[in-house]
Amino acid sequence: MTVGLVMAYGGRVATDLSDTALIGVLLFVGVAAPQLVVGYLVSGELGLTPARPPERGRRPRVAVHVCRTRSGGMETTVTEHDGAILARLESDDRVFEVRFDALEPTDVTLRFLRDGDRVGSVYNDDGTQRTMARLTTAREGTDFIGVEVPKEFVAEVLDTALETGRVTDETAAEGYRLRVL
Repeated sequence: MTVGLVMAYGGRVATDLSDTALIGVLLFVGVAAPQLVVGYLVSGELGLTPARPPERGRRPRVAVHVCRTRSGGMETTVTEHDGAILARLESDDRVFEVRFDALEPTDVTLRFLRDGDRVGSVYNDDGTQRTMARLTTAREGTDFIGVEVPKEFVAEVLDTALETGRVTDETAAEGYRLRVL
């Protein structure tokens, strides 16, 4: 972009064009011409056609990646990776990461499933507004690790699971969204 502007300005100086003419040329080359080329390519003259929408009732399986920094230095990542969804939340005082291939919603809980086994869940802490995430450990017994997670992160996880067709019951997912989020 910078090189293009330098060349355009140099061309303006060399040909003694006015600023108005230079702006017109830049708009045509940077906006109008690309739109015309795309329109020509999609028109079918070269045998190219726009992508078909997915069949009705089937969701496309696409990799979804959401990564942004939030206030307080919290960074979240929710992405489809290696046949599963990876959800990670990281801040100065906590890290939460789970990999799952299915999300089973109930009225007030989201259960993370991997190969049919429950590997964790998201639930509301009784009597508070806190949303907690729980990971079960691989050891014998009932050990688990719990961490508070923001509802925005939970919404990202639910949206990604819905978009990629990994929710076991979409009606229950909407019920969860109404009650918890």
